[in-house]
Amino acid sequence: MDSSIEPQINSLRRGDYKTIRELLFKHLRQLIISGRFPAGEKLVEQDLAEQFKVSRTPVREAIRKLEIEGLVRYKSRRGVIVTGFSPDDIDEIYATREVLEGLAARLAAEHATDEDLGALRQLLEQMSEAFAAGEHKRAAQIHTRFDDVLYRIGRNQRLVGILTQFSQYIEHGKLVSLTRQGRADEIRAEHAAMVEAIGGRDPDAAERAARLHVANARRAFFGRERMASEGPRVEEALRR
Repeated sequence: MDSSIEPQINSLRRGDYKTIRELLFKHLRQLIISGRFPAGEKLVEQDLAEQFKVSRTPVREAIRKLEIEGLVRYKSRRGVIVTGFSPDDIDEIYATREVLEGLAARLAAEHATDEDLGALRQLLEQMSEAFAAGEHKRAAQIHTRFDDVLYRIGRNQRLVGILTQFSQYIEHGKLVSLTRQGRADEIRAEHAAMVEAIGGRDPDAAERAARLHVANARRAFFGRERMASEGPRVEEALRR
């Protein structure tokens, strides 16, 4: 059994079946997102049930939820196959996240408390320190915590759920993006602009800063050459 999930499964042996199903779903989902279950991999219910020492029922229902998210699909004569994410999928996620993260920043500017601002500023400082030390993986982890705090501040739980899901989908892409030459300085400046706008209670500026950040991350992930022609149009639109 995967050591990262075994203690949790064991603790639920006498507990809620639905909780075991959710735990399996989240674990399998992370294995797919991280690439440990790559696109084309076949998932066999019986094998997974034996691996995690559970019945096939929670495994089957976890797989159904993965299918709803588009992470697996049933193929005739082959069974359940991991689909993963194509470049077009990632591009769609970035495009959608740009709009929704702009909304999250707007809501944050409307609802942030002094304590919330303090948390954002502290994370920004920690992220800058990680970049300065060349610790890109740690910077990416802090970036994720910054996003989590930003989303929560807006007090819209449905939006938090959607953005958290999207953020998990592109966790690897985030690391690829921030390691591009010169991207670290841009990320620091983009987050500083968001914090300044939220602290100034300026929803319009906060939304522009957040959307520009995601648009730039999208270009960095796919390569500046491919996205360069789109850049000026994006920035011009965000200034309106």
